[in-house]
Amino acid sequence: METKLQQINDTHRIWVYQSSRPLNEQEQEMIVKTGTEFLAQWTAHGDQLYATVSVLYNHFIIIALDEEKAAPGGCSIDKLLHWVMSVERSLHIDLLDRQAIAIFDASQNTRVFTPEQFEQAIAENSIREDVLVFNNLVATGKELKQNWIVPASTSWQHRYFENA
Repeated sequence: METKLQQINDTHRIWVYQSSRPLNEQEQEMIVKTGTEFLAQWTAHGDQLYATVSVLYNHFIIIALDEEKAAPGGCSIDKLLHWVMSVERSLHIDLLDRQAIAIFDASQNTRVFTPEQFEQAIAENSIREDVLVFNNLVATGKELKQNWIVPASTSWQHRYFENA
């Protein structure tokens, strides 16, 4: 995992797509293969975009784009979204649910909750504010490395603990 993160430049623009369930090895290979093929053809206003695709922690598709070489436009971002939606259809998963909350559990496994399930786990005291959560709102390689996995108390998910 660390090697894949180290390969991402701090200035790269990042998109994180979180799977609703764990992705098996075959699914991860398919995502990387089709993602690499898509990114090889990805352009903005006729300029080649330079990006990579990774799958991390069996749940997260990471797209890292070198904007110093070429920046995306609205149409190119739409094309990326269409590729993501094709992965969703192929694998019968949800990658675009921005309300889903992913954590590292006590065994350092990734678990995904709906907001209701997360609130219930807090009420049952099975999740505390020090649980590590994934902040999929990161936008750069530097943010991905430094602020992607953080204690819930320092993330947007802290609001769930305020009413507990």
